[in-house]
Amino acid sequence: MPTPCECCGAPFKVTHPLKRFCSERCRRIVANRRYRAHRTEVATCPHCGTPFERTVTSKRLKVYCSLDCQYEQRSADYRKRPDLKANLLRGQQVRDRKAKGQSAKSVVIFS
Repeated sequence: MPTPCECCGAPFKVTHPLKRFCSERCRRIVANRRYRAHRTEVATCPHCGTPFERTVTSKRLKVYCSLDCQYEQRSADYRKRPDLKANLLRGQQVRDRKAKGQSAKSVVIFS
């Protein structure tokens, strides 16, 4: 009497009382699902708010859903740094001086 496979539902002949799958492929599919179910969690990307799965077995947890989100968030954080804001201001002042035909010497700003 054929028994349905626990993975794909295809009927197969049981040759051993503990056999539950029609093929090695189906057995591995179920094993991988079981492995992932215990070793993954759902997290939310801090940049775009999209939920994504991450592995919890590594020491470094994935924070962002994609590299694009990671680059955009780090770029935004980088632009907020006060030392970089001072450099941007200094660069703008040099460009303004060059546009007016004045000396392009850098102006030192200390905050």
